Amino acid sequence: MEVRSLSTRSEIVASKMCNVPACYLQTVSDEACWLLFAWHAFNGGGSGQHSILEVIGTKIVRKCEGLTLAVKSLGGLLRSVQDPEEWKKIPKSDIWELSERESNILPALWLSYHYLPPHLKRCFAYCSIFPKGYKITKEKLIMLWMAEDLLQPQQNKRIEKVGNKYLLQSLIKVAVSTSKP
Repeated sequence: MEVRSLSTRSEIVASKMCNVPACYLQTVSDEACWLLFAWHAFNGGGSGQHSILEVIGTKIVRKCEGLTLAVKSLGGLLRSVQDPEEWKKIPKSDIWELSERESNILPALWLSYHYLPPHLKRCFAYCSIFPKGYKITKEKLIMLWMAEDLLQPQQNKRIEKVGNKYLLQSLIKVAVSTSKP
């Protein structure tokens, strides 16, 4: 398998995976972050009809300090939440006070986990039994979830399809983005 590009925060991983010069990404402006956040939070549409959410959203974006992964994660998280009171909880959360060094995870990504639905949290937490860097196929992971009774049956769907749906609901995205090499 040829790796053409790789995104990582670890210089060691980049040097082992790619035989190309490293490109060091910088944080982006609050304006650019806002556009990314709004795209994800408002489902690709404008935020014009959501003026209260826009005010709160700009505070959330500032908290992300130019980190696009955090902005994108929180925007996607809030897409289905229209209650301004729920949005206000995000910038006020104590999680922002944790340093990345203390938790080994960006605060915004902790919030993404925190707001996962309970059925996805259980599956995500199950993945923590594997050592860092462990490779597992999607099929095997779903079978393990089935064996642990972590998948909730849904309207005439095979339980394997339910497991696949769980993966597609950003569970693996969160797991990959929060792990460090």
